This record gives sequence, structure tokens and C-alpha cells, in this order.
Amino acid sequence: NAPSAASPPPPAPVARRDTHEQEAESLAEQWLRRVPDEPAGLLRRKLDLEHRRRQSGEAPRPW
Repeated sequence: NAPSAASPPPPAPVARRDTHEQEAESLAEQWLRRVPDEPAGLLRRKLDLEHRRRQSGEAPRPW
């Protein structure tokens, strides 16, 4: 077997993004920046909600 030269991969197609797609991405990024990054508060609310469900007798939801 003769060693064959590895051929370079074909060039990737140039991704053209329309303005609507760019707008949607920009809005999503702005929305994410407004979401508070507070893991302790999220965990506290989740545990509080679960505690209230158990006290009310509601069955826990499966993951």
C-alpha cells in the first residue's frame, strides 16, 4: 500500500445570516443579561416551593 496524501477537507460553506436571525440572537442575549445570576436565590425558591407542596399534600412531581 502506497501512502496516500491526505486531501484537505472541502471548504465550509459561508454561512449567511439574515438580519432577522441576527435580531433574534441580539434580543436573546439582551434578555439573558437581565436574568439575575443568583444560584442561592433560585435554590431557596425551589426548596420553598417543594416545602409548600409537601405541606399541602400535593404529590411531588417526578424529574
